[in-house]
Amino acid sequence: MDFSTVATDVLAGYFHHSPVQATEIGHHEGDGTWPDLTEAGRQVRLAWLAETTARLEAIDPATLSRDDAIDRRILQEQLAAMRFGEETLREETWNPLAYVYLFGNGLFTLLARGFAPLDQRLRSVVSRLRGLPAALEAARETLTAGGPRPVSRFHTEKAVERMGGVADLARSAVEEAKQLDDAALRDEVGSAAAEAIDAIEAFTAWLRESCMPPSSATR
Repeated sequence: MDFSTVATDVLAGYFHHSPVQATEIGHHEGDGTWPDLTEAGRQVRLAWLAETTARLEAIDPATLSRDDAIDRRILQEQLAAMRFGEETLREETWNPLAYVYLFGNGLFTLLARGFAPLDQRLRSVVSRLRGLPAALEAARETLTAGGPRPVSRFHTEKAVERMGGVADLARSAVEEAKQLDDAALRDEVGSAAAEAIDAIEAFTAWLRESCMPPSSATR
């Protein structure tokens, strides 16, 4: 089995399943998407992790150059860390603050980094804003379902404090769009931002009113 082919497939799979991190790294094929935050999405990632790990383990490191052997080990450790996160840590089930970072980074990178013309980046922003209500609903379902530990009150409090920053990024997109001569795109940004802000505010209210654990819960 050719290591370079497997390594390329590992990276392609990682970028597909982690589009926000891919944007941050500089891989822009998934700039308009969010990761699948549903339980079905987690199962797909676990299946990919198991299949990809098996492919790497099937490669005898003795047949590789020193550099490739090191790269194989790095990829194995990264996949193991991802699997630990998906199977054991399950931060998405008890840490609402993780969603603030995910959604905030997913919008901020597109707005702040001039890797492409503004109109191109804003089209990706529109796509992510349009997908935000469904992603927030998936986050709500995951937090409600629970996981290996109770929802953390401290992390919930911080998420309530900071989720407004994600809404501010949506508003920033509207301001950025004012620079464009494209009226249709300006309208798209405004409409998508309004929908996203409504969803963010509803999610924040739910965190505060329904998800917030009692003061005796884990911090």
